[in-house]
Amino acid sequence: MALSTNPDISAALFSTTSTANSDLDTATGFNRSDDNTEANVDISSTAHSGYEGIDWNRLPGYLASKQRRRQRTGWVWEHGYDIEKDSSGHRFWLCKECHQTKAAITHMYDAASTSQANGHMEDVHRINRGGKMSPRRKKQRTLFDMVGLDARQGKDQAVMNAFITSFDPLRFQRLLIRWVACDNVPFNTLESPYFRELMEYANSAIIESGSLPTHNTMREWIVRTFNRHKGVVTELLGRSLSRINVSFDVWTSRKFTSSA
Repeated sequence: MALSTNPDISAALFSTTSTANSDLDTATGFNRSDDNTEANVDISSTAHSGYEGIDWNRLPGYLASKQRRRQRTGWVWEHGYDIEKDSSGHRFWLCKECHQTKAAITHMYDAASTSQANGHMEDVHRINRGGKMSPRRKKQRTLFDMVGLDARQGKDQAVMNAFITSFDPLRFQRLLIRWVACDNVPFNTLESPYFRELMEYANSAIIESGSLPTHNTMREWIVRTFNRHKGVVTELLGRSLSRINVSFDVWTSRKFTSSA
């Protein structure tokens, strides 16, 4: 049996449905023409929170630290980025001011100990835990001053830049560790203001790059170097064809105790 429909009822029904859909679109702000349009969401502020001003193009191979569970609270972290090397996962403190002003040397230090970062902020930017430090005394004359180089002159500027960028902080660190360990140099010698003044006179980049450690940092460097090479030494001793004897010079105290 065929079902007949009153034309007036059908028109009213479809008119009501169309009106309802239109009202729904208006109420929800939903436009069907936008169904296939990608939503434009600005995530730059959340994706880079804590990394404002960083230029990743100048840091190939480095990423924002993936190990960071919570915001760093130490005062020195207010002035540095928490980054890590992608290939090793090793974390570093990167000076914000030097990076943003595009300093000739990338001032980046091991995040495991902030003593170098502290020294950099104090020596270069004159900032410590308490804030701005008092002005530095009259600057020691450098080799640039002695030979009359002027950074405002093009040729002189090129010579000065070549000299500054030729300084390799990592190579300096290796040579410093070898000297201190082999010559049994007291660790606190590195903190002597006279020694630091001597280094600054020889090459100001040594001080400006924060390459002179504190006595605690020097100890950490030596222990880390020893652990890194211990396996190689053990392997070489294991290959030895003859017995190797190791002797120690000991002394006995009045309390009848000996010490190596």
